[in-house]
Amino acid sequence: MELLWPYELSIPEFKALLEAHHLKLALFNTRAGDISKGEWGLAALPGRECEARAHIDEALEYAAGLDCPTVHVMAGVVKGLDRERCFETLKENVAYACEKAAPHGITITLEALCPAVKENYLYKSQYDTLQVVKDLNLSNLKVQYDLQEVRGINPADFTEAQLEGDPQDGTTMPLHLLRVATEQAGELKDVEFP
Repeated sequence: MELLWPYELSIPEFKALLEAHHLKLALFNTRAGDISKGEWGLAALPGRECEARAHIDEALEYAAGLDCPTVHVMAGVVKGLDRERCFETLKENVAYACEKAAPHGITITLEALCPAVKENYLYKSQYDTLQVVKDLNLSNLKVQYDLQEVRGINPADFTEAQLEGDPQDGTTMPLHLLRVATEQAGELKDVEFP
């Protein structure tokens, strides 16, 4: 199962619930920060690196304790900030997360949120997350691919190279899928779960 955050319960409490219901936790997020102030992750926010890394450390402690193989590092809402600096801050924090996660066999993921879902989030599409994954080139860093987010992107916002692949390195979208860790189909209607 996937959920936003497990942090309301201690690791032993959460583990007991998973075991009692015969569930396995597949993925969860780092903390969002102060949601009441519009925050939705801190990893890309310059000046918030210490908090972002504390959230990463906490998430990895939970993931290791709950045998969860994947943690999504939430980038953040970057309205009014220098996007290039935000991407650099994100890459530094994600590299930190990958280094800390590797000994535990944990994969770090990045997920784009389309503007209709979260306005001013750092990534507007999976192409942005894929570029970070390619730039860092770390074995335990993958894209979290959510079909709900893909539905909300506008192809007119992207270059032909982004839509068809990168002719300079010969990479096409099907090959990019090798860098995808999880696929999701959010907001399934009329589906009941036990």
